[in-house]
Amino acid sequence: MNREVGSQQVPKPVVTDSPWFWVYAFATTGLVLMVLAGPKWIARQARLDQRAEGIRWSMSESDKMGPETQEGDTVSDAMDAKNRWRQQFQILVSFMALTLLVAWVGFFVQRRRLAVKE
Repeated sequence: MNREVGSQQVPKPVVTDSPWFWVYAFATTGLVLMVLAGPKWIARQARLDQRAEGIRWSMSESDKMGPETQEGDTVSDAMDAKNRWRQQFQILVSFMALTLLVAWVGFFVQRRRLAVKE
């Protein structure tokens, strides 16, 4: 409903006028996309880690001695890289979920305050 102030009408605030609404909308979208794309992203980052490690190994002086002098298991190295990236991804998801929670609280507190004013 519109209120009249002098000769001007003040329109009722719309949900999309709130910056909290947009933070809430984008954080929700981001969280959903992160959960959907997460496994592929983790696997890709682990592969890139392995590739970079292989390049570093091939460029080092130790490869002149031969592969038999190298220690380490490539399978366990791959699992370590994948676990490391999974932990980092969980931190990203936690941050996005926290952002979503803060935006949700801010949005609904703001809506409640506007409802009380009317």
